[in-house]
Amino acid sequence: MIAVKNLNGEILYKLDIDTLAGADLRRFNFRKANLRGQNFSGTNLERANFSDADASDANFSNAVLNNASFKNTNIQNADMRGADLERANFENANISGVKINGKTRTFKMRADGAKGEFNVIYP
Repeated sequence: MIAVKNLNGEILYKLDIDTLAGADLRRFNFRKANLRGQNFSGTNLERANFSDADASDANFSNAVLNNASFKNTNIQNADMRGADLERANFENANISGVKINGKTRTFKMRADGAKGEFNVIYP
């Protein structure tokens, strides 16, 4: 059982899964959630809503994030290497130090008003 909490520590949802890694969480609403350091590696998060959340230091490596919204989200230092970010929205997000690489799909990704820069890591 995983409890997803808001930024004040109050429980938003209880998920009947043991790990977020590799889960199918398409269209899930993480709005205003505290996701600092969470492991979403290999997770299907297509069309998920992370608006106004804190996902700093989270692991999104190899995750499916196409059409996901990170509007006004703190994702500082997150790992997005190999993730599918097609049409993901990072409008006004803090993307400082977010790690991406040559396998990260960024086709039609939006980052209007984003703060910071992606950290492109080459092998």
